[in-house]
Formats: sequence, C-alpha cells, structure tokens
Amino acid sequence: MRISPASYHHLIPRAHQPPAGSADEINLGLLAIAYPQFRFSQHTRPRDPRPRWELVRKNAARPGLYALITADLNEMHAALTGDAVLAAGGQP
Repeated sequence: MRISPASYHHLIPRAHQPPAGSADEINLGLLAIAYPQFRFSQHTRPRDPRPRWELVRKNAARPGLYALITADLNEMHAALTGDAVLAAGGQP
C-alpha cells in the first residue's frame, strides 16, 4: 500500500504566516500611540468584509481634525500628519 503525499501534508512545517489583517491592527495601534488625542476603531459591514477605520477626536472642542472614516490606514496617517503640522502652526 502506498501513501500519497497529500495524506501527510499537515506534518510538513510551514513558515509562520500572521493572520490576515494583523498588520493593519499593528499599524492602528502605532497610530493610537502616536496620536493619543484621538479614539481609533475598526468597523466592518455585513456585505463588505473590508475593514473601515474610524478616528474621532477625544476633545471635540479642540480645533483641527475631528473625525475621519476611511478604508486606507495610509490616508488616515496622512490626515493625522497634516493635522499635527497645522496644529504646530505650519503650512499644509
């Protein structure tokens, strides 16, 4: 009797692959550390499995960016960077 390789594929070591989306969660955590004046959250919709990232300023009375919803963390980072530059008195 011959055993096919498919029957023992689970024994072959594989490189560790982080779960899907974990890089986004790490980046979101880094943004939360860099910009503590905002609350960050992730939302998904039933018909669209892609995450939507949301940020809201904790103190709404402060000037500048108040809220942002986007599917792109790079866009979120760019908006936060621009808000920090404006808050420091720079040009956008």
